[in-house]
Amino acid sequence: MTNRFPRKLRHPLAAIAILASMATPALADEETTESDDNNRVCFYSSAVNKFEPIDEFHLMVTAHGSKKFLLTLVDRCYDLPSTPQIVFIGNGERVCNYTRHRIATGRDRCTINDIEKVDSFEEAEEIAQAHQQEWKENRNKDKNDEAEEAAEE
Repeated sequence: MTNRFPRKLRHPLAAIAILASMATPALADEETTESDDNNRVCFYSSAVNKFEPIDEFHLMVTAHGSKKFLLTLVDRCYDLPSTPQIVFIGNGERVCNYTRHRIATGRDRCTINDIEKVDSFEEAEEIAQAHQQEWKENRNKDKNDEAEEAAEE
């Protein structure tokens, strides 16, 4: 078996990997969330101290003390309203709105579609209701478009 990297590069690459692995625990201890110009919102799953289901598509988590985040799921998560606990599944404990983490709620494994920073549970509920209304309108529009196409044939 041959090594893909030239002999001169093997040791510097190992040093970079070691330094990167040493930096990871320090990042996990930060009690800050990332939010920059690209609208990236992140939190650490180990820092979640509370979660509150809103409906089968949304839940609010509190992390890093009192920072609140609305999680919107890709599909319906049937166990979400009644689950006593959630588990984050993904690559690493940093959960961001640009990664594809999932949550486990009993039997369900539900993919997170989006994460938004919110100030309160009430704000999270309002956003969730707006999402539900938008989904219903889009579904009705799709049905109307299908009916029009069928009528034209």
